[in-house]
Amino acid sequence: MIQITNRILEKSTPFTFAQVKRWAVAFLPADNASGQHSGVPRTYTFEDAVIISLGGYLVEDWRFTISEAQQILKDVAKWIKSKGWKISDWVEFRELKSSGKCIAHIDFPWRNLIIDIGLGSDDQFFYNAKIVHQKKFIVEEKLWMEKYEEEFFEMMEPESMVPYRSFIVKNLVESLADNIAQNVSE
Repeated sequence: MIQITNRILEKSTPFTFAQVKRWAVAFLPADNASGQHSGVPRTYTFEDAVIISLGGYLVEDWRFTISEAQQILKDVAKWIKSKGWKISDWVEFRELKSSGKCIAHIDFPWRNLIIDIGLGSDDQFFYNAKIVHQKKFIVEEKLWMEKYEEEFFEMMEPESMVPYRSFIVKNLVESLADNIAQNVSE
């Protein structure tokens, strides 16, 4: 079991140490065992690390407010849970016996997952999830063919879509897992 700390997350994400701590306070439940004056550094599960990273990304890059990012994280987590998925089940950290380095083994229940986030005219968030099950290149036509399912969740119907932004869950999880494994090994 690896220990993911604020320092590891600072090295594994584009955020500073202070930002990592700020996002942890904003997006995770309080940790009574570790606190500013306890002398015990806070440790995180990989799922916590994903929440901190995505929450920080929503605030820093997409310019959502912290309360909007909290709502988005809550809605997306609820939907992922309704699918019977758990992010920590997708990633396993292993230590290589030969070198002692840590690697991340990643196994998703699908080929890709893209989540679109939009804000409707009624100021309610809506989401569209595209779950890609298969992707195949057709040589003769030089095209990609995908088999996927699409789901809309929370608040709105597909026909009321307005401009939205997308993030690819697989890219976020893979990148974070690889960076954490690399930084734990140092």
